[in-house]
Amino acid sequence: MGVDYYRQVDLINELVVTKGESIITPRNIAQEEYDLDSPSKGRSKVVKLIGSNRIIDGVSVRCPPYLLNFFNLTGYRLNNRYNNVYNKVEDVSSRYYRMEKKVTSRIAGLHSDRDEQLLKGFAFTLVSGMTGSILFRRRNILARFTMPIVFALACFSYALPTTYDNTMDLIHDVEESLFPNFVAKQDVIVAKGRIGIDHTIMTYEIIKDKLSSVNNFIKGHINFN
Repeated sequence: MGVDYYRQVDLINELVVTKGESIITPRNIAQEEYDLDSPSKGRSKVVKLIGSNRIIDGVSVRCPPYLLNFFNLTGYRLNNRYNNVYNKVEDVSSRYYRMEKKVTSRIAGLHSDRDEQLLKGFAFTLVSGMTGSILFRRRNILARFTMPIVFALACFSYALPTTYDNTMDLIHDVEESLFPNFVAKQDVIVAKGRIGIDHTIMTYEIIKDKLSSVNNFIKGHINFN
């Protein structure tokens, strides 16, 4: 009768030992390797250099502790360096994206008044700047540099008032984020200048009303005819 290769194997009765993973450190090898008083001191030094012998799934494996410590320390340092670089890159990219979002939203909100015609307004502004450059081309360098800008800004504020105000607010916010102390002093000077202009206008209106009252009084009591 032939051998039945498809029969059901009884593991217990047939004393079949299943193969599994095992790590074995032979007692005699361990004692000989770590016994410093043994005659084989040269072998002990070699064992310290190349590591103790371990049998893993029938394979002899040696790994010295100093080599394990070296790779552990190297991996730890590389991991820390990677994490530091990654965190810095994430921080820089986050700040960049936040700034980009803020700038794009502010630029998109500059033209808030849809009734303003940007093409015509910018054309008038460009022509005004060129006019100032032509009118002051024979003056000193300060006038040649500043007057075209003054002409262009005056036309810009007149042709596109809402866009001009939004642009000035954006420039002020950028200056305040970069130069807060300078902008604080500038705001104080501008506020004082506006107060002085308001007082001047108020004084002019009062004088104008007084003169008008005097004129009406004279016309009512004196007959020039």
